[in-house]
Order: sequence, then C-alpha cells, then structure tokens
Amino acid sequence: MCSRCFTEAPTLITYVGDSIVKIECEKCGYVFRVSKATLCSHLLSNWETRSFSKPLRLAKEIRNDPSRFILTFPFRVMSKPLRMVREVARVVSRES
Repeated sequence: MCSRCFTEAPTLITYVGDSIVKIECEKCGYVFRVSKATLCSHLLSNWETRSFSKPLRLAKEIRNDPSRFILTFPFRVMSKPLRMVREVARVVSRES
C-alpha cells in the first residue's frame, strides 16, 4: 500500500545487494528512498555477521573441496579489499 495515495498499487522496488534502496508507487509515482546512512549501517551489520560466520564457511569449503580451496584462497585473500570497496561503492552511488 502506498503511503502517499493510500491505495494498493503495483510498486517498483530497487535493491542494492539484499537491501531495498527505493520503492516507487506505479500509480502516483511517489518514491520512498532509504537513506545512505541506513544502508551503510545495514552493510556494516551484514559484514559483522559474515565475518563471524567466515571460519565455519572456510572449514566447510576445505572439507568439501580441499584442492579448489588451496588454489583459490590466495587470490581471494588478495582480492577481498577490492570486493569490499565495490560493495561500499554500490551503496554510496546507489540509484537516486
């Protein structure tokens, strides 16, 4: 239900990753945007959750396919900072 025209109407929802950044009512055109501060806060919370679960996920990868893990791990360690920067850039430069 649109918070401006108070009708049930189709909506266009825009995501960055798994976070909603804007919701647009297709009937009246009203656009609700999630603030960048809220998105950054969600991103940091998501990183915290992912960092705590990483040791278990790595152990599972080692158990399932040790040779693939050994081959890909050095590249993943080196590329992680770039992947994190890209993730932040998507949130900061989200569609307006």
